[in-house]
Amino acid sequence: MCRAIAGVIGAPEPLSSAEQAQVRRSKNKWLIVMVGILVFVSGGIGLLVYLEEQPPEVTITDAAFKVEGVVYGEKFAMAEITEISLCQRVPKILARTNGYGGGRTLRGHFRLAELGDGQLFIRLGVPPYLLVRRPADYVIVNFRDPSRTRAVYGTLLESWRGAPTACPQAF
Repeated sequence: MCRAIAGVIGAPEPLSSAEQAQVRRSKNKWLIVMVGILVFVSGGIGLLVYLEEQPPEVTITDAAFKVEGVVYGEKFAMAEITEISLCQRVPKILARTNGYGGGRTLRGHFRLAELGDGQLFIRLGVPPYLLVRRPADYVIVNFRDPSRTRAVYGTLLESWRGAPTACPQAF
């Protein structure tokens, strides 16, 4: 087919040196744009991973308990809290339903064996873990420094003015 077309219209003329240079410049521009996009996306992902690895921010007031990460967060009104426990382990993770799991850091929505659906803001392997429950869900928080986790637990108990509860039997 190419021969038939070339026979009818003739063979194409070779590109001039100016046209060849223009083709090379065009290819180089696309290469630079593609490399730029790759660097931008990779840097954005790297920054997001770095920020998710940072400890969550916990705010405790007389009215609410709030945990915030970069992407995920939860706020519990003190009146809704049914249980506050300091546990030495986390139940088996059945699924990450909408969360970040990088290495031993877990952030976001997870489904746990004994608790169901809730949010985790934890570093695995660094007990204790603060469990705060409402009737329908929960949040589990800890920090790389166990004394900080215990301090948040103590402050939360004072604001909640309820009695601490033991970890569920299955833990």
